[in-house]
Amino acid sequence: MRVARSVLGARGEVRTGRAPQLEELPGGADTALVLDVIHMLSDEELKKTLELLNSKLVPGGRLILRATIRWTGPGP
Repeated sequence: MRVARSVLGARGEVRTGRAPQLEELPGGADTALVLDVIHMLSDEELKKTLELLNSKLVPGGRLILRATIRWTGPGP
């Protein structure tokens, strides 16, 4: 979070939450980031998380997802 805050400076604000318990995050965000966590959520938790984030974003806001896919192939 420290790095994100230093990059944004006065241009924005960084908030964190634990999916899917995001009700306390403020509304009016223009961008929401979900980084490397969706693989840890059940389908129901992911649905709730996406619905809550959608309600927190301004119209036309961006939701950016980065998903981690566990390698299940043969080892090195």
